[in-house]
Amino acid sequence: MSISEAQPPETFTGVTPPTRRGGSSRQLTDVVVELGFADRETVDRGVEAARSAGVPPERMLLDQQAITGDQLSRAIAERYGLDHLDLGIFKVDMAAANLLSAAAAKRYAAVPVSYLDEHTLLLAMSDPANVLAVDDVALLTHLDVRPAVASAEDITALITRSPRRSRKARRRTTRRSSNSKRRPTTRRSSSSCIRSSPRPPSAGRRTFTTSRSPIPAAARRGRCACGCASTAC
Repeated sequence: MSISEAQPPETFTGVTPPTRRGGSSRQLTDVVVELGFADRETVDRGVEAARSAGVPPERMLLDQQAITGDQLSRAIAERYGLDHLDLGIFKVDMAAANLLSAAAAKRYAAVPVSYLDEHTLLLAMSDPANVLAVDDVALLTHLDVRPAVASAEDITALITRSPRRSRKARRRTTRRSSNSKRRPTTRRSSSSCIRSSPRPPSAGRRTFTTSRSPIPAAARRGRCACGCASTAC
């Protein structure tokens, strides 16, 4: 067959299927060695260090930079017999991604990335062993859920770049900044008005005399009641 007749290689869509479907009893560190991400000696040293530090072996391998986050997610997908998603290449359906709120996506470390059919979502998650997260997403979306594995970094980046969540975050930031600018001005104007124009307690009130003196006015001037100058009249 000539080169012109040769078929072009299939384009990578970001999905890596496992070598076999279904979970296995293999240790995650053994899967890392089987996939060639680290040699046995390096993994054994990481396991010993993790035992001394009281942390999971895969966490120690990450801290020692023996493996990357993407390689760890590949090993997790292989161990559980699930597809691995490279969300930097995989075409994410944002309509599916926005079915889950940002708070729920962060809590479960999972994001729906596409519709497999009208009743089923493909859920990218960093820990497929979290069965409660799968059940909760199914309840929240009222759809069936099929889990797949993606790195924690890819999931966090997807949550951050969601258009709907970005607009909400911008509105909250704008509202907070406008309120912070308005409040001090309102306080100064109200306080200055109170200091500059105090209102006297009796302002605007009218007083009335309700009783009259029983002594006639002429008697108060030194005259008798008839008006003469004598006081003995």
